[in-house]
Amino acid sequence: MQGMNAEHRSHILLRGPVGRWQSALGTAAGLTGDRIEFHDGGRGVLHSWSPAFGQEALPFEWRMQAPGHLLVRQIYDDGDDEVEAWTGLELEFRERASDLGAQMVLAEKGAEGFWLMLDPLAWVGPPQ
Repeated sequence: MQGMNAEHRSHILLRGPVGRWQSALGTAAGLTGDRIEFHDGGRGVLHSWSPAFGQEALPFEWRMQAPGHLLVRQIYDDGDDEVEAWTGLELEFRERASDLGAQMVLAEKGAEGFWLMLDPLAWVGPPQ
């Protein structure tokens, strides 16, 4: 996994977390966890997987409300016109230890995880 310098972290807090992220679970991320992709243009997909429940993909919209303040909402493609309300997240970077060593992770302030995920996010790379 690539490292992230202070300039990149500042850019993310200002412009948004565009890129690929995964649950910061150390080696356990290979067995279970989440992967989230934030694309330019305000769209993304949350991929969850586990041996017990299989795989699930959840499309969402995102936008930055202010530096360090992200708004997200699920997108439903079921033909219903119902629109979910925006959820506001206050972002922070913090160091987290795992069996792979210490790493800088992205999380919600005051929470262990990130949005619908139980764990904070580790940087994987730019969007594909």
